Amino acid sequence: MFPRRVSINAVSYNDHDGTKMRKMMTVIAWFCLIIGVALTLFTITNYSDQNHLLMIGIGFLIASVFIYIIGLFMALMFNVPQMSQNTDDLDSEKIK
Repeated sequence: MFPRRVSINAVSYNDHDGTKMRKMMTVIAWFCLIIGVALTLFTITNYSDQNHLLMIGIGFLIASVFIYIIGLFMALMFNVPQMSQNTDDLDSEKIK
């Protein structure tokens, strides 16, 4: 009659430097680049703004660059607190 107690252990992620996220964003960027190149090459014969597949392909090409840069900057932002913490440790050693 009493409810059963279930304990759930918290899952901890040790990705403090952002490497997993950077790798995932890089894979997504390469995937978008491949799609963009394929769409652009297959539909470039009719080069006009009315060719929707060509415009989508160019959009994928541009998006792949943005995705890669955002993933790179996000990974660098994960490293900023660690770098500032290391410089604080060095400053405290100089004071001693």
